[in-house]
Amino acid sequence: MRYYKYTTHLDIPPYMKDYLLSVVGGVLEDVPVEDINNFLNGLDEWVEQGEMSEVDEAYQDISTGSVTIH
Repeated sequence: MRYYKYTTHLDIPPYMKDYLLSVVGGVLEDVPVEDINNFLNGLDEWVEQGEMSEVDEAYQDISTGSVTIH
């Protein structure tokens, strides 16, 4: 599924820009919009396939059995 279909950097909402800036670590406009769409769609696909379970285990709080959200 291709959920993310931004056509310009102006289409990206502020909350998503904040996240992408944390990933890019530079100027978001230097990254082609097609690459941004591919990254976000690939991330969603990865999570949907259940491959996130191993990562979730790394954040498991062993003292309370709850998951810590970062």
